[in-house]
Amino acid sequence: MRLPAISMFFLLLVSANAVAEDGIMRGYGLSQCSELISKHKKDKRFTEIIYGTWMVGFISGINMQLFSDERPRHLIPEPAKVFEGVRQRCESKPDAYVFAVLVDYVATLPPGTKK
Repeated sequence: MRLPAISMFFLLLVSANAVAEDGIMRGYGLSQCSELISKHKKDKRFTEIIYGTWMVGFISGINMQLFSDERPRHLIPEPAKVFEGVRQRCESKPDAYVFAVLVDYVATLPPGTKK
């Protein structure tokens, strides 16, 4: 059931550069995983806070769309836990964009409430 809700974000996967140029999305999600990993090695705490906060906001945006469609939303873990889940996935996909890996991560989150 979560696949249709997330499918709209797969349209963004076509070209991250086009997404940025058109102003459809801004922020750390347009970074490649290799950049996230490199920054994390240099300054773990700062990277976890900055990216983790962006990730939780992105998931909140997904939840708002689900809310407007009257569909169950995702339970959102703490930013550090979201960051770690995405970082681990990024290790095996260094050329992927962070937002694409985050969308995959969101698909694994348990559903919340419909209310």
